Amino acid sequence: MLRSGPLLVAGLLAAGAGCYLPPAQVATPQGFRVRVTSCGGSHSCGTHTIQHEGPLVYLESDSLLMWSDRTDQLLSIAVPQIRKLEVYRGNRPSAEGAVKGGAAGAVVGTALGAATGVVAEAFFGGMFGAEPNIGEAAATGAAYGLVDGAMTGAAVGAMAGSPVWQEVSVLELRQELCHCRLAAEASSS
Repeated sequence: MLRSGPLLVAGLLAAGAGCYLPPAQVATPQGFRVRVTSCGGSHSCGTHTIQHEGPLVYLESDSLLMWSDRTDQLLSIAVPQIRKLEVYRGNRPSAEGAVKGGAAGAVVGTALGAATGVVAEAFFGGMFGAEPNIGEAAATGAAYGLVDGAMTGAAVGAMAGSPVWQEVSVLELRQELCHCRLAAEASSS
């Protein structure tokens, strides 16, 4: 039993070393998005908070480094200033997405349908001796465009869905990044 003790300790240290990341910086996987709510600037975070969303660049021992989509610049946020940290988990199909997509599709479809009806009537309405009726063509095109646009927009909106954000702690984010790094190293070897 005494002989296996040092071996067990060495094995545990080796296994733990695989997940040890130097405190200076933790490289992040490509496309890892975060949303951070933090105290604004040098304020003492009473009610003044700022929310930034964008790709995570590094997670350091005392700060989080990210590219802010809002300000379009690299941003370093001190860990004690972070009030809420969320990780993007993809999109979930939703009724909300279907409604938004349907509404947008209806508007675009109505406009395009009306325009198509007018253009078609202007070019082809006088054929075969008939009198062109631009107003009727616009109304018919708008009606078809409304229905088609709403159905197509609802389908696309439902599939695109709405974003899913999961609230995590800084420690949980570090652990997740460690697992990502180990998985990437295992797949590359």
